[in-house]
Amino acid sequence: MEYKRIFSSQGDTNTALSVCFSRPELLSMGVQECADELDPEYIGKTELSKLVSLWKDPLYLAQFFETNSSYFSDPFWKGLTEEVFVGDVVQNSRVVFKELLRLLESGQLVSVFEPLDKEEDSKRRRDKVFKVKAKYGHIAKRVAFRIYGIMVDENTVCITGGAIKIVKEMSDAPNTEIELKKMERVASNIFDNGIFDKDSFIDFIAE
Repeated sequence: MEYKRIFSSQGDTNTALSVCFSRPELLSMGVQECADELDPEYIGKTELSKLVSLWKDPLYLAQFFETNSSYFSDPFWKGLTEEVFVGDVVQNSRVVFKELLRLLESGQLVSVFEPLDKEEDSKRRRDKVFKVKAKYGHIAKRVAFRIYGIMVDENTVCITGGAIKIVKEMSDAPNTEIELKKMERVASNIFDNGIFDKDSFIDFIAE
């Protein structure tokens, strides 16, 4: 596991990092051997960088739709077709990443991310380290894009990955269950290395 700084606003008020997982780490969290993100092209890249690439790849998205067709057949998706899905993801993911960068540049990191759930919200009230999510972009008029991470202090976030959220509970679909494991792995690593705020995080990755 490696952390890379991907953004710092003027005056260093906001800092965003992203994690790079090794192939064995990804396999241990449930990523399948045949998954695109295990392609040598992606190993060593940050999780955010992989998202940018995969969400604009029509072949990857078509395969994702086919693999998860049972979820997309749910009435919630209102008869979503593969063609509409691929087109919406390619077009709207650009908006997601553009808006994410804009908010980071404008010093609005806190407004970008929210606690992952009620449990993480309670952690926010007593700790500086907690799991977060950002929700942007539409697929078939559903807010389905997620960027996940760990907030360390109020102005530093480590992006652990992201997903096209296809069911309500993360543990109920393979892709979001893996993202949950990524967050848990990074949170444990941060805790085990005594990271408790921005300065200790920056010092750790500089070692």
